[in-house]
Amino acid sequence: MKKLLFIFFIVLISNVVNAQTNGATVEAGKWYRIAQNSGNRANARFILWDHISSGGHSTLEFKIGTSYNYRNGISFSLINHNYYHQLTFTKVRVLNKDTYDPQYLEVYVVRSGNVNYSMLDNVQSYGWKAVGWSKGTIPSGYISSEYDVNYLFAIGDSQNNFVIERKGNVGIGITNPNYRLDVSGTIRAQELKVDMQGADFVFEEDYQLRSLEEVENFVQENKHLPDVAPAKEMQKNGVNQSEMNQKLLQKIEELTLYTIEQQKQLDKQSKLIEQLLSKQK
Repeated sequence: MKKLLFIFFIVLISNVVNAQTNGATVEAGKWYRIAQNSGNRANARFILWDHISSGGHSTLEFKIGTSYNYRNGISFSLINHNYYHQLTFTKVRVLNKDTYDPQYLEVYVVRSGNVNYSMLDNVQSYGWKAVGWSKGTIPSGYISSEYDVNYLFAIGDSQNNFVIERKGNVGIGITNPNYRLDVSGTIRAQELKVDMQGADFVFEEDYQLRSLEEVENFVQENKHLPDVAPAKEMQKNGVNQSEMNQKLLQKIEELTLYTIEQQKQLDKQSKLIEQLLSKQK
């Protein structure tokens, strides 16, 4: 029993030490170094907050793991970043060099005042070592892996690879998503359902169907079908899948009307030919 209590006491003391706060007064527009390791393995969780009396407050929580300066093996997770009116911390970076060189963790501050941070869950034996709030700089020969932290959530290796913006946009392989889901790369899915309007208006009696001569003249002059964006515009701006599906359906239905009209003309011609042939007998 005494042995268990002793182990519990050691673990408790270790957690308290790991969670000790580190406060300082910082200047806006500067990088600050908050932790380093000896070039071994390091994995810990950091919570940063400010005590700036005016203009707003913010709390940033993230986890960062790294092994032997291997940039592609870095694991960064933005866990939480809440603020009132203004952010204080906007970027985090890890500085790497060669395999066993020291690694540095730095934070970019955009407001002047009093700040604090705690380091928790420092699981590796070598691990991150808190260094207060010393001025940050990139030493000669070092490479920076930088992470924007103005998101609801973000994960990455040497850069952010998956982000959720505060307005709800999600980016995969892209850090400034302009849509609810913005992907830089190929998407594979078993099924895709797109909400769209049909094109049955083509079959209404008042629909103005262009003559084939009009279509021919338009194509010769513009090198694309009427009501369909040219190739250069598609390459530049992309394609709205719902609108494109509707346009393609519209063109198919117009083609159906042209085919029906041509069939009627063929039927008339066939009857006329039959009549002419019957008169010659």
